[in-house]
Amino acid sequence: MWESINQYYNLSNPQDLQSALLQQVNAYTDYFQYRSSLEELIEAYDETLEDSDFASWLNYGANPENADRLGMAAMASLRQSAGLFDEILERAKKNLSFILKAALTASSDIQVMVWGEAYSVEPGTLDSLLSTLFDEFVEVGFDNAGEDRLGFFLDFMKKFFSQDT
Repeated sequence: MWESINQYYNLSNPQDLQSALLQQVNAYTDYFQYRSSLEELIEAYDETLEDSDFASWLNYGANPENADRLGMAAMASLRQSAGLFDEILERAKKNLSFILKAALTASSDIQVMVWGEAYSVEPGTLDSLLSTLFDEFVEVGFDNAGEDRLGFFLDFMKKFFSQDT
């Protein structure tokens, strides 16, 4: 079941299915970028501490009671935020997976309206296929997606499914 998503979509309607797909592609790519930004911030902050406050940096792991409390609180907050965004990203991935399953198991006519073509998925392979799809989608990156993320994703899907043929 999908969480935190507009429940008013009728996923048997191709226009609604494509709208839900757009919404979830946008959500997933946004949350992925936010989580990545937090990871970069954590790394940059850690490097700053190592370079400019080496004694505190050493104390964070070896002797936390002597470490700078404000600096430790800042790092803890960053890590806590990253953990929360991990959960948000996982929820967005589940939501997008739900929509992808609906689209990939729809009739050929509906698939053509959603994807621009129909994809054939072997029964029992959908979860494995989606796992691979997400791994490859993350590898492609979203920086060049621009405003047309759905178009970017549809192009990715064409390339993804053409690998098997």
